[in-house]
Formats: sequence, C-alpha cells, structure tokens
Amino acid sequence: MNEKLNSAAFGIAAAVVAAIVMAIIGTLSRFGIYTEAAQMMSSWHMFFDTTLMGILAGMAETAISTFLFIYLFAVIHNKIVTFTKRAR
Repeated sequence: MNEKLNSAAFGIAAAVVAAIVMAIIGTLSRFGIYTEAAQMMSSWHMFFDTTLMGILAGMAETAISTFLFIYLFAVIHNKIVTFTKRAR
C-alpha cells in the first residue's frame, strides 16, 4: 500500500478507542468483572485506579499516550511511503 495516513486523525481515533476501552474495563471492575485486567492496567498506568477519578485520569493518560504513539507511527509510515515512492 502506497497511501499516506492522516496522522492526526489516526492518532485521535486510536486515542478515543483506548479511552473507551479503559472506561469499560474500569467500570466493569467496579462491579467485580475483569478485576484482574483492572489490576494489570493499574500496574501499567500511573494514574489508573478503580475509583471514578482514577478511571477518568487513566482515560486521559491512555488517550494522550496512545495519540502520541500512533501519531508518531503514522508520521514514520508516511516518511517511509514517501521515500519508497522516490526510490522508484
């Protein structure tokens, strides 16, 4: 595929999905479902906790880190695509 990605849109979409997943798992862990997943997330994410504020803070943290990572991934992808097109 030689298509460029819209880096910002790709990053925002991934950040929204990551925040929604964090909210779902955090909310379900409050009801006793997916408690082990919530424990793993609390060990990976600095601000995540099973309280309401912890879930919101974890959502913000994961949205920001996911946006940055995916945005950087898309920028690198676009540079590789541009380099490959020039090499032909």
